[in-house]
Amino acid sequence: MRGFNGTTSKIEFTLADHIVYSAFAVVRVDATGDSSFPRVLQVSASTTHPIGLELTTANDFSFRHQWTTSKYQGATDTDTLVIGTTHRVCFTYDSGSTSNEAICYLDGAIPTFTRSTAPTGTRQATSGTAVIGNNAGQLRTLDGAIAEFAWWNRLLTDGEGLALTKGFCPLFFPKGLVHYIPLIGNELIDIVGGVALTNTSTTVEAHPRIIRPSAQILQFPPSNNPIITDVDTDETWDDGDTGLIVTGTGFV
Repeated sequence: MRGFNGTTSKIEFTLADHIVYSAFAVVRVDATGDSSFPRVLQVSASTTHPIGLELTTANDFSFRHQWTTSKYQGATDTDTLVIGTTHRVCFTYDSGSTSNEAICYLDGAIPTFTRSTAPTGTRQATSGTAVIGNNAGQLRTLDGAIAEFAWWNRLLTDGEGLALTKGFCPLFFPKGLVHYIPLIGNELIDIVGGVALTNTSTTVEAHPRIIRPSAQILQFPPSNNPIITDVDTDETWDDGDTGLIVTGTGFV
C-alpha cells in the first residue's frame, strides 16, 4: 500500500481510451489533504479531465466522466466514506451513451448512487496520463493511502464487483483486465499492463488483507476439456501425491 502526503504525492501512468470500463482500488482517507476533492484517480487528456474518482466534503465517493458540454457525475450517500477506515471501492461505466448509469460497489455492497449531473455532447476519451491519488497539477492530493488499483476494459458483473470489494484480488477476474497495480511494498509495477509508473513522494505502508489466487489457479494450462485426476488413480487428491501438468491438457 502506498501513502499519499496530502500535498505532492502521485503515481502516473499512460491509459488508453476505453468506452466501457471498470476501476477498483483499496482506499484510506486520513484527512482532506490539499483539496476538498482529493482524487483516487484522474485522467488528464489535453485540457480535459475525462475521469474523476473523487472524495468530497460530504464524505462520499464521487464518480464523473467528462463530456464536451456537461459531465456525467454522481455520488454515494453522505458519510459512506469514513475517515481513517480502509475502503474497497469499484465503479463501472459505459460511456457509449448519455443514458447509461455508473454502478458503484463499496465494501461488499451496492450503495445508493445518485446522479447529480447528466452528460450532454460528446464523450471525452479516457486516453492520457492517469494519475493515482492526485491530478496532474498536484492540486487534488489524497491524504491517506491507496492499494490494489485495477482497470478493466469491460463492465464487471455485480458478482465480480461485490467480490472485489469484499477483499478478492483483481487477478480472480482476468477477462478484460488491462492494468493491475497492487502497490505492495517497494514494488511500483503494473503486473498486467506492463506500463511504466512515475512515482512522486509516495511512501510504503502495510498492505491491506487481500485474497489472492493460488499459483495453481494463475498458471493452470489452457484446455477445452481439462481432465483432473490423481497420479495414483485409485486414490484421492488429498493423499499427498503431486499431479503432473501437461501443457494444453490439464492434469493427467
